[in-house]
Amino acid sequence: MRKSPAFTLIELLIVIAIIGVLGAFSINTFVGSQKRARDATRRSDLKQYQVAIEAWSLKNNGTYPVYASAVKISGQSFGSTLCGSSSVLTLPSCPADPKDGATYGYFYRSNAGGTKY
Repeated sequence: MRKSPAFTLIELLIVIAIIGVLGAFSINTFVGSQKRARDATRRSDLKQYQVAIEAWSLKNNGTYPVYASAVKISGQSFGSTLCGSSSVLTLPSCPADPKDGATYGYFYRSNAGGTKY
């Protein structure tokens, strides 16, 4: 009986199992890194809003936009104050959520005198 230089079925199954385990770890790591990247983008967008609000305050004698209740940052009234070509500030457009492109759900509230937010 002559032996041929080939892999046995057991050896192939072990290799496939090892590749499957490594693939599962790499996919899990990839998904986690995507989440961290989206969160970093969201933090950056919030910082842009903060800078825009501070710039608005500097242009308006140290006061902030005043609203009777909390408003959605990218909503009509507050968003038009900060974003867009007709805005008072320099944000060209309100940033969108990096996951699905929807508008953010962050809310802004200022005190009655507009001296802080």
